[in-house]
Amino acid sequence: MPIYAVGAVIVAALGGFLFGYNTAIIAGALLFIKEQFHLDPQMQGWTVSIILLGALIAAMITGSLADRFGRRRTILLSALLFILGAILVARAPDNAMFMWGRFITGLGVGLVSVVAPMYLSEISSAKHRGSIVAIYQLAITIGILVAYGSNYAFASSENGWRMMMVWGAAPAVLQLLLSSYLPESPRWLLGMGKETKAHEVVKKLHLRELLEEKISTEKRSRWAALFATPSIRWAFFVGIILAIFQQITGINAVIYYAPDIFQLVGFPSNESAILATVGIGGINVIATVFAVWLLDKVGRRMLLLVGLCGMTIALACISLAFYIKSPGINTISMVALMGYVAFFAIGLGPVTWVILSEIYPLSVRGKAMSVATLVNWLFNYLLALTFIDIVNWFGTGMTFLGFAVLCVICFFFVLKIPETKGKKLGEIQKLFSKT
Repeated sequence: MPIYAVGAVIVAALGGFLFGYNTAIIAGALLFIKEQFHLDPQMQGWTVSIILLGALIAAMITGSLADRFGRRRTILLSALLFILGAILVARAPDNAMFMWGRFITGLGVGLVSVVAPMYLSEISSAKHRGSIVAIYQLAITIGILVAYGSNYAFASSENGWRMMMVWGAAPAVLQLLLSSYLPESPRWLLGMGKETKAHEVVKKLHLRELLEEKISTEKRSRWAALFATPSIRWAFFVGIILAIFQQITGINAVIYYAPDIFQLVGFPSNESAILATVGIGGINVIATVFAVWLLDKVGRRMLLLVGLCGMTIALACISLAFYIKSPGINTISMVALMGYVAFFAIGLGPVTWVILSEIYPLSVRGKAMSVATLVNWLFNYLLALTFIDIVNWFGTGMTFLGFAVLCVICFFFVLKIPETKGKKLGEIQKLFSKT
């Protein structure tokens, strides 16, 4: 891959880092914020989930923004929102301003969650597209790990949560400074009829196969195009259902509330619970690196199926751990949580974003990804908002057992998804017409 293309991938992937850091940083910060701002369980849920509400709202419009103004400008807009949100949160005198800052940060998260994987897919060749789009998920996991490290580093500092939050602006500033390495998507340029500019970018990216693709220059303003053919409808359905399963199988309940979960099973202090959570973040990164390496070798569906099997077993073990009254329960729960995160990181984590970025034709890709990502954030938001209440109603053990059952259902759904490994974007749409 040429240096220019590597630079584009890195700058775009910084959006994934910002996504991961800013969504996960609340895990450790909440332990201190709830005491300083005197938050009851309901307000804790709102404080955690407000960023997801912002992401949900932004996801509604990102496809239209990316189709009208381009992928590059939409990515840079998200960076500006991350900077503004981090500043407001770090200076918040009360929970009201804190939540406004997190809401603005959520707008940035929503924008980048739609446009970054779409952009990476459109600047990639068929041979390497899976791994390149998965780098976005790898960046998310690195952001989560750094957030957990920040939680631990500032856990003993007075108002340390403010330092945890303000560091979220640094990668966004870096992304803006490196924006010259972020060319516009050549597929978007071709779709807009800007052939000369598209060919210039294609040469810099060494993306010769793109010149063989037939890309429509039709206006992409009609939402009805999402339902124009059976193949698009089926792809649209697959994307939405997969986006839902990525959330309802429990991953962000673990990411957002990991320190609380560790305290429930016997970790004695905030610091020890946060340190255990850092281990979860490390496993997440290592497993995602493994997935990046495998995606274009064994394929999307195989990684999804293996990951779901592992998640099911790990969730069942976590559930069992809450019913065992033993001095070793914290070890059992930590090992099971690490296994759960690892299998998510090789399956539903990266593969969902890869599939969403490649199954839609260019004419509807922006809008279809907006809808699928909107649904993803909606279920993310609902789970974060209600997780503590669900645990109070059903018990922690039964809650994780429910996540395990949903993994089994997802396994059978994945069996019906066609394999897209090594296929050009145009060929993938034909696969869905045969399904």
